[in-house]
Amino acid sequence: MRIAAALSLVLIPALAQQPPDGRTLEQLLTAFSEQLDLLYSKGAAPTREQETELRARQLKELEGFVQHEARGDDRWRSRSLLAEMQLQARQHDRAIATIRALDADSTPFPGAVRGAELAERAGETALRDALVARAKAAAKTPEERMDLARSMMTTLQLVRDGEALADAEFSAAKDDEQRAYVRWLRCKAEREREDLPENAFHDALEKLAAEFPSTRWGSIARDRCAASQFQVGKACFPFGASSIDGAEVRSGAMLGKAVAIVFCDTTDPTANATLQSLLASKSRDHDGLAVLVVATDEDRKAAERGAASIGDRAWVAWQGRGLESELALRFGVEAQPTVILLDRKGAIAGLNLHCETKSAQQEMDEALTRALAK
Repeated sequence: MRIAAALSLVLIPALAQQPPDGRTLEQLLTAFSEQLDLLYSKGAAPTREQETELRARQLKELEGFVQHEARGDDRWRSRSLLAEMQLQARQHDRAIATIRALDADSTPFPGAVRGAELAERAGETALRDALVARAKAAAKTPEERMDLARSMMTTLQLVRDGEALADAEFSAAKDDEQRAYVRWLRCKAEREREDLPENAFHDALEKLAAEFPSTRWGSIARDRCAASQFQVGKACFPFGASSIDGAEVRSGAMLGKAVAIVFCDTTDPTANATLQSLLASKSRDHDGLAVLVVATDEDRKAAERGAASIGDRAWVAWQGRGLESELALRFGVEAQPTVILLDRKGAIAGLNLHCETKSAQQEMDEALTRALAK
């Protein structure tokens, strides 16, 4: 098994011989990654001794980074990562000392939550509880308080306390829009709970949609429930989106054409292959197929470059929220690239399509034939 098992939390990699001063954690991890790749690029798989030696060198280098180089948020991030590596290396006492350093006034909310999760993993309940208290005090927004509630109901094994925190947040909401948003965040938290029935997430979404139907989050829950029941030939719900340059498009305006909704990161080569396949189909049937690219790029400039390369061959929507963007949430898209095809009447012609393999390309072609049929 690759050494990455110990480092998979953040894709940890390898070190330059003489790293420059003033590195960031991201630069350190990039260096780790390059060394790890080098270890596996020599043909034969590395020995256990080689993996152990690399892991020890990386651990020592990270310790030095934490003590002497980390700045800003890299302080808590690198310390959390160090504790993770120490636990995996079975250096329990050193890991506890590292986690304990996160119980400090300078530790921001996400660092306190991560520290609590690591303390729980290490079996240090008193330290866990101290970090939970610190996280509660540091939480300033509904998102942060509900993120803590999610962690308490799952990783931290504090289910009742987490539920109480979520209930308090709901009670503090000032209007239906806020209450619906808190319900949405709780839906997401309950999805991760192993103590609830498998359909608990869907049931929670249905409850949210019924309780707050006129709110944004109630409508997202309604559409996501509908999307989970999509079948070929079944009508799609109405939807809309904003392009990267601010223009609006509505599904009703595209009736009469087949529509390919492509959820992808425009910088991803795999996604690009799927997108280019669809754009080629559009070139062959220019009047019959509309392509809507929902760019999941986090960076606006990257999305703008992607939109420029696509040009007028497709309509590009972007919100900068990845798979948390409006349409991704409504359609329940959680992987990319993903293509949903609608026929000329707005009914589903294909779901979860891509063209990474020959069989997948064939499935895409068959769905396109259905979508374009008159």
